Amino acid sequence: MILVLLPALGVSGAAIAGFLGGWWWAFDLLSNFRPQYAVVGTLLGIVLILGKWRKSGSAVLAVGLLNAGLVGLLWMEPPQPSGPVGDSFTVMSFNVRANNEGRLAVFDYISRTM
Repeated sequence: MILVLLPALGVSGAAIAGFLGGWWWAFDLLSNFRPQYAVVGTLLGIVLILGKWRKSGSAVLAVGLLNAGLVGLLWMEPPQPSGPVGDSFTVMSFNVRANNEGRLAVFDYISRTM
């Protein structure tokens, strides 16, 4: 059962470290694997609980279910705004250099559009 506990603790530790991304950039990289932490943590937690490692299994299962909850929130539909949204605006983006001979055409296009 120790062969299940060690990977379970590793997955749980990585999942918890993913919440500490503000402290170090490498921890932030670990936050990209929440679906994997959810599946692996939940399964290993259940195996540990069934294998009589109840405290360790419960902790691993809790971390797995926490990640499952975070992933589940991504599938919920966001609330729709009620009423008018507000003014609209247009974004234009041009990739031109200062010595571009066609910059007057860009200025002309912007003045015609606005």
